[in-house]
Amino acid sequence: MVSLALLASVSGLAAGECKLVKTAEWQVVASAEALVVDGAINGARVGVALDTGTNVSRIADSAADRLGLVRREAGGLYALSSGGNAVDANSITEFRVGGSTLKDWGKLIVEGTEARDYAVVLGYDFFQQVDVEFDLAHNAVRLFQPQDCGDVSLAYWAPRGASRAALERDPKRAAIFIPVMLNGKPSLAALSTGSAHSLVSDSLPRPDTFAIGDELIKDPTLRPAKIGLLDMVLGLDFLRAHRVLVANSQRRIYFTYAGGRVFGNTAQKMALGAPY
Repeated sequence: MVSLALLASVSGLAAGECKLVKTAEWQVVASAEALVVDGAINGARVGVALDTGTNVSRIADSAADRLGLVRREAGGLYALSSGGNAVDANSITEFRVGGSTLKDWGKLIVEGTEARDYAVVLGYDFFQQVDVEFDLAHNAVRLFQPQDCGDVSLAYWAPRGASRAALERDPKRAAIFIPVMLNGKPSLAALSTGSAHSLVSDSLPRPDTFAIGDELIKDPTLRPAKIGLLDMVLGLDFLRAHRVLVANSQRRIYFTYAGGRVFGNTAQKMALGAPY
């Protein structure tokens, strides 16, 4: 379990004693390809990419060497990655992301090469532990810890209400799974902040409609791709057009349309088949 060390702010929500404690707010550079946050390991600056579509966090091989990080065998399933090396947690005295210090850090797999803007990828193994908001219109990613909220809506920015959908679990796969509809048929999408574009499985017919919650988009421009057992990947194009809160605490996602084009389309919102 990873903990965060920083000052928290509290937002009161409508019902009872529900409080939404903001534990972090990170300013991101939202390039076309990735969400990048300033970070540091043991005082040395590194760019950190936020990727909910990567199952385990990792550091580039050359960056691990440059920072003098001790390696050990990754063990378990992680042994399949890049020779099975991981950074020894004892060699990381401080891991900062934005204004947060990540404590009790577990595995950081040594894998891959450095990108222009980042050397570390923070993956699903971190994001599954928090409630996370993607507000790319303001270049912000926020982490929350709800207190005594039960089933209360956590979409604090939307006084008129927000769309929502349940998060689905798959014990064999690590990802943020969201039920969607493609051509009116139930389908499964993974939310991946590491994918620049939303994708649809090339084994499926070209979708004429896409729906999530009460939002319907006609003639979506989705790129066909080989994406394993998934029907769809929701990428940064979807997140740029929406404000999204992934509430792992409630196994739910909240979202509102922020404007602009989704999948190359203007979003068309529908409630029970009727525009609103």
